[in-house]
Amino acid sequence: MSSTLDRIKDVERLIRAGQIDTSVTKRVQLFRVSTIQEMVAMRVLMEDESGLVQRRNEFVENPWGFPYVPVPRYRRANTPGLRLAPDNISFEWFGHPVYWIDPELTRFREEEAKDPTRWAVRMYFLMIATGLMRKEEGRTRWVNAIRARGINYSEEMWEQYRKGYETPEIDGVRWGIEDIEANNLTIQDVEEATTKALETVAHIQKTVSRRFHTVQSRAFNDGHKIVVSANDKNGRIRTTISEASKLTKEIGAAINKGEPVADLVDPLFNNAQSVIDLISEMDRCSMILSAPIIRETVVSRLEYATIATSLHNYEAKLRNDGEQHKITLAAQKLISLNDRTDSEEFLVYQKAVTNALNNSWKKLKLCVTNHLRANQGQTPLSSHWEMDALNNMGATEDSADQ
Repeated sequence: MSSTLDRIKDVERLIRAGQIDTSVTKRVQLFRVSTIQEMVAMRVLMEDESGLVQRRNEFVENPWGFPYVPVPRYRRANTPGLRLAPDNISFEWFGHPVYWIDPELTRFREEEAKDPTRWAVRMYFLMIATGLMRKEEGRTRWVNAIRARGINYSEEMWEQYRKGYETPEIDGVRWGIEDIEANNLTIQDVEEATTKALETVAHIQKTVSRRFHTVQSRAFNDGHKIVVSANDKNGRIRTTISEASKLTKEIGAAINKGEPVADLVDPLFNNAQSVIDLISEMDRCSMILSAPIIRETVVSRLEYATIATSLHNYEAKLRNDGEQHKITLAAQKLISLNDRTDSEEFLVYQKAVTNALNNSWKKLKLCVTNHLRANQGQTPLSSHWEMDALNNMGATEDSADQ
């Protein structure tokens, strides 16, 4: 799990560096599973705008398209009133409804403490019922709960509140059941809407879980076949490398003899495309197998699987683009050499092909092995070197052939 969290941090770093556009959040909608880019982009935007920090659990995320919700927490102050907004809250987010709704209504229940997503869903419908969540320009946005009471708070009031000093103008702001009833709704309506939404989420979970199981099983079968046939004479990897070696020799011989290489250009780039296709297939299998195995359709496991899969998908695309560039460049360099070139230079394409295929195969082998180990309740291996070390100590790969 730590490696997945590290990768999430990498995506967050890319977003903050501007390499992933935060406009992806516009695609987020209710009851659609968000991608890792969308979820992390929403986190970055919320942290930047609100001053809240996710790693301190100051707001609750979810992958189902519901708004991220700040967590109200009582803190000590030089005033008898409740202080539910943290001292690091930004000026605009100071008025977020969750800090000003009756804490009896926003308190975490036992099942919500175990799964905060349930709490976030209930808060969404609670804010709608109080009139503090509205649709604007096709998107749902929260209403500033202090200003909605006719109080246009100043930066001075905000600073006083954050420092724990008395702020009588806003300390009395509170929203509750009477506001829900003023909208011709009841707290029971909130409960029923929450239950119905969570049932819809559970249905999505089951559907996605079944689909994911099918995809993961297919990826395992495809990946296992590539791994165990790596040394087969007629296997895809050996055949592709042999063709690359053959073309390298033929092109090198033609150049040294001063003969044209035009007839070898198409076979060379066809081989390069075969290499790229094989790398893409191995990385696709690795991507899917790197996500955790879902044994139960519970929110936390499915969130993790969804995040991991989406993230690996993004990484695989970057890696494939890089490998494609390297293979193509190596092929171009090979046909541009001349008879005065050092003999080692003629191996540029063959080496690029061998290295690229070897790297993808090693990653795939580790993912196939870890998938098997996870199914058997064993701890996943952290690297290909650890797997080799276990093999050398007698823990052979017989289990991978089962």
